[in-house]
Amino acid sequence: MSGDELRALAERVSNRGRWGDDDERGTLNHITESVRLAALVEVRSGRTHSIAQDIDFVASARNPRPATLEIQTDDDIDRTVRDEFTIAAHGFATTHADAVGHCYFDDELYNGRARSAAVSDRGLEFGAITAQADGVVTRGVLLDVAAVRGTERLSPGDHVTPADLDAAERLAGTTVRAGDAIFVHVGSGRGADPAFLPDGTMTRVGLSAECLVWLHDHRVAVYSGDCVDVFPSPFPEYPDFFHQIALGRMGLAMLDCPNVGRLVELCRHEARSTFLLTYAPLRIPRGTGSPVNPLVMF
Repeated sequence: MSGDELRALAERVSNRGRWGDDDERGTLNHITESVRLAALVEVRSGRTHSIAQDIDFVASARNPRPATLEIQTDDDIDRTVRDEFTIAAHGFATTHADAVGHCYFDDELYNGRARSAAVSDRGLEFGAITAQADGVVTRGVLLDVAAVRGTERLSPGDHVTPADLDAAERLAGTTVRAGDAIFVHVGSGRGADPAFLPDGTMTRVGLSAECLVWLHDHRVAVYSGDCVDVFPSPFPEYPDFFHQIALGRMGLAMLDCPNVGRLVELCRHEARSTFLLTYAPLRIPRGTGSPVNPLVMF
């Protein structure tokens, strides 16, 4: 696919104006009241599990900006212990929700907002994470691409195709429906752990550009998994093409870096691939994202 073809694809999946010119929720609009009620049917045993990663305080190639934690004890009164912490919402080390304004495509954010008008020194003036403050309650679906490929882990640099998603949907024994949150498993290990080469570059399994059309046509509300962008990108002018189009054109809600390995274990134990998903971001005015603790209930 050429750069021109990618730009045409971006327009094909654009949701500009679909929910009004001022909409900042993007594909979360697919999660209607009836979708939420239908998702509650997924709860049968009442078992609830977190699929977030632990906050990582150790610097590494995967986590170049580790969280910091300062413990404070009340020595005068000797009755409390408090803490202060800092955390970078984005990257590979923290389970987080992306604001739709987090990435842009051709200098334009979701719903046709020019970057110059939407981004300021204060943060996002449009498409901030507070647009998602009411949280997400919907059906989740595990699409196990590694399983349909007959492997535990796809090789770094490989990519997921729409045919893979179709095959994983059949394996899941369900049909992805409007308002669903999908979790794509390729076996990348903890979260979306990238592979760093000796020269400092990164190689990582990701979704092909054609998968954006699949997500758009299935009216997926939330994308998640242990793979997102292919690294290195096949489009030099768009180094994060999946994020750039998914957020900048589709307004696709993205739940980055969950513990997908844990989710796969849970689904295998429950002998099912569907579940109730809930999460909510912190209310950070003008924020580009937020750490979250997604919960799955069976």
